[in-house]
Amino acid sequence: PDINNTPEATIFMQQINEAYRQAVATYNRAASEYPLGDVTDEALLRMAQIFETELKDRAAAMQTYQKVVKFFPGTPVAEDAAWKVAQFHEQEGKYKEAVDAYREFIRNYPASGRVADAQFAMAEALEQLGRWVEAMDAYETFRQKFTSHPKVQLALDQINWIKAYRK
Repeated sequence: PDINNTPEATIFMQQINEAYRQAVATYNRAASEYPLGDVTDEALLRMAQIFETELKDRAAAMQTYQKVVKFFPGTPVAEDAAWKVAQFHEQEGKYKEAVDAYREFIRNYPASGRVADAQFAMAEALEQLGRWVEAMDAYETFRQKFTSHPKVQLALDQINWIKAYRK
């Protein structure tokens, strides 16, 4: 028999989810009571992570990540949250928002190790929007700035494909 489909397992999962909801409430209370506290940004980030990974509430996670980006710009925690926001838009098929979020990420976190991936993802999102010239430019910027990145050849292939079929 499948142990995961027992009444006991269902009750256990409900208890775990309730514990996560209590943790979120505690983080939220701390963030509300100390909006500019030393660890408020980390509390909000942890809250967003719980929403995303444990409670599977992508909308609540997204709102919380956006709050971190808005209230704690330039911090490592906001960098992580901004990356999540951009990826969320892309995963939801909201390519215009994804382009804007990746562009903001690149502008606000130029020293991030994720800038190359953001540049490439932005080019892909521009392709999804049919903004071929901008996509080509974004791929070209990627190729010039990140010459040793594993996706350099793929960027060149995409540029050539756009030139051949989409311009």
